[in-house]
Amino acid sequence: MFGELFAGYPENYPVESEDKISILPFFATEDLPFDLVSFNDRGRAVNHSEIGIHHYKRDNSFASVLQHPLKWVEPLSQFKCVTPPDISISPGMARWQRIRNTAYSRAVGAAWVSRGLKVLPAVRWVLLSDLEFVGLGIARGSCIAISSYGAVRDAHAAQIFAQGAHLLQEQIQPEAILVYGSLDRALELSLSRKSQVKIVKPGGYWKSPKENPSNNPLLF
Repeated sequence: MFGELFAGYPENYPVESEDKISILPFFATEDLPFDLVSFNDRGRAVNHSEIGIHHYKRDNSFASVLQHPLKWVEPLSQFKCVTPPDISISPGMARWQRIRNTAYSRAVGAAWVSRGLKVLPAVRWVLLSDLEFVGLGIARGSCIAISSYGAVRDAHAAQIFAQGAHLLQEQIQPEAILVYGSLDRALELSLSRKSQVKIVKPGGYWKSPKENPSNNPLLF
């Protein structure tokens, strides 16, 4: 009952560190989506081949993904890519709980990779010490996704988010960082010195890149 992953987790899948964080393959910039739609709102997406699926919602909105991730391989395969479940972590959790949730999220991503889905590594932290494990299993230079959703609720949390983003960038050196939510302009400019930065705001779901209403050129 305890200590086992979900049914269908690939046997002998490569992991990193004694915490056995599943390793996700390199994610290139050409595989980045034009926009993101949440898992439980994917019916609003029109041009699936340009849209990625994210899980930046309350955990209960994607509970079925955590319980039976392989059930969702076929429905998600029509989209350009998918992020692993963004399982909640909080400063009040014990370190082993934050590692567990991170490892389980990455394991779901690994199961999807083994079934042919393009999985964009997603990283979340709430303490700077989390950077010791949340970046494990991600190839150096790979694109990553981060979210300010729920991470900048006060000045202290915003500071941790900004510091963590810089540390993560130094650790992984990603070609590009996809940010779901909003980003402080100073932080955006700072991160942009070493990586391409694409900000995706909630509720976009444009039909195609050609219909982008912004005057800003698309990075991807």
